[in-house]
Amino acid sequence: MRKNFRVVAHLWPTADEMDKEFLINLEKQSVSRRKTNHTYIPQVSGGCKYPQINYSRHCKVIRLLLHNVLFYHKHRYLAEEIDHIDFNPLNNSIDNLRPLTMLENRYYGDKRKFFNGKKTSSKHIGVTLDKKQAKLKTGKIWRARITIPKNHPDFLNKKSKEIHLGFYKTEDEAGRIVNKNIIKYNLQHIFKLNTFDT
Repeated sequence: MRKNFRVVAHLWPTADEMDKEFLINLEKQSVSRRKTNHTYIPQVSGGCKYPQINYSRHCKVIRLLLHNVLFYHKHRYLAEEIDHIDFNPLNNSIDNLRPLTMLENRYYGDKRKFFNGKKTSSKHIGVTLDKKQAKLKTGKIWRARITIPKNHPDFLNKKSKEIHLGFYKTEDEAGRIVNKNIIKYNLQHIFKLNTFDT
C-alpha cells in the first residue's frame, strides 16, 4: 500500500488537475474518465485489501487507491494517511474516510499478526512477550506500553513518546492495562481498544 499511496498526488500535484481528467461522484463512489466517459471498476488485487482503479497513462497501467482519489477530490489535499473509520476497506463513503498521521494509522486498527516479517508475540495492541523477563522467571512476562502522539496536552511533547506500563502475568491483564491508559489519555481516536474472550 505504501508504494502507491502518494501516486495520486504525484500524477496530479493539485486536485484541480485531477478533476480535469476525472469525473468523480462521491455519493456513488465512482470515477470516470472525462475524455472517454469510461467508468472505472474498482478491483481488489495484488495483495492489497483496498479497491483500486487501473488508470492508463502513456501505455502504462497505474493502480490508484480509490479512497485516495475520493479523499483528494473532496478535501483538495492528500493526508499523510487515510483511515476507514468502520475498518471496512470496501466502504469508501467520504464520511467514512478520515485523515491520520502515519503513527496514528499504525496503531489505530487491529493488532498486526506480522511486523517486519516476524510474527508478533501478542494478540493485543500495546502488548509484547518480554524474553528478558521470561529468563528472570518472575512470572510477569507480558509487557504493556503505549505510544503518546506528539503535542499531547498532558505531555506537551514535541515528539511521540512511549510509556512503559509494567509487566504482567497474563496477556489479557496487560491488554486491559493498555485499554485503561488509552481511555485515561483520551486516545480512542488513535488506538482501537483490545477485546477479550471473557
